[in-house]
Amino acid sequence: LVLFSCSTDNTQDSQRTIDCTHRILVHSDSCILGQPFLIALSDPILTVVDQNNEKMLYLFNAVSGKALGGYVNRGQGPDEYYSISALRNWKNGLFFYDINKRVLAEIQFKDSISVVPKFNLGKDVHFSFAPLNDDAFILEAEIIEFYNKPSFPIGTRCVDAFGRVNEYIDRGKMNRAIVAIGRQDIEESMLTCVDDNIEIIGASSDHLILNIKNNTEYKVGSIVKFKLEYGSLLRCFTSKYVKKKFID
Repeated sequence: LVLFSCSTDNTQDSQRTIDCTHRILVHSDSCILGQPFLIALSDPILTVVDQNNEKMLYLFNAVSGKALGGYVNRGQGPDEYYSISALRNWKNGLFFYDINKRVLAEIQFKDSISVVPKFNLGKDVHFSFAPLNDDAFILEAEIIEFYNKPSFPIGTRCVDAFGRVNEYIDRGKMNRAIVAIGRQDIEESMLTCVDDNIEIIGASSDHLILNIKNNTEYKVGSIVKFKLEYGSLLRCFTSKYVKKKFID
């Protein structure tokens, strides 16, 4: 373990010795971590956010080292989350923020462990940034396939090309559209459809999968517009497959 300090004091007196102890957390098959990203301690529960697993939160008892299991399914469904970007203790509670769904949720430790959505920052909370626009960059992509398909996949599911086992909710049939752009060009968790009737389901290397709700106009050849956050904007500008058009 290497420790760094942001102190500007470069004298020898600023050098300090810190005693560190460690304990290996015993984990079960349900708590094999793929890519730990964030860690928070709400004594005695240690919560780990995993970026590369079907479950997004893994909980351990920090005293005994016992694995308590995996929680929160990864996905775009109503009770699922997609991209946890922050995990914080606040006033005896543990909260996380999903940057894709713009939902702030609380992890409650009572008789059982549960996740309770608190705020939808896109609906419940409105910020005023009058001088700023969120449409300075717009991504346009063409629909290349459009079918009414079951929302739940048929057959055996396995790990995708990015090491994830995706979870799905059976919501009956939906208008499933495939758009000609994928993870080589964008980060789907950092895209927002301009049309509120369009839901991002997932992405492969070169395709984006959408659920077109209340469709009245979309078909093969239609253009879908997206707003971009920085991660997607970065990939778009560095991809040779995305045409850049500047408008005065």
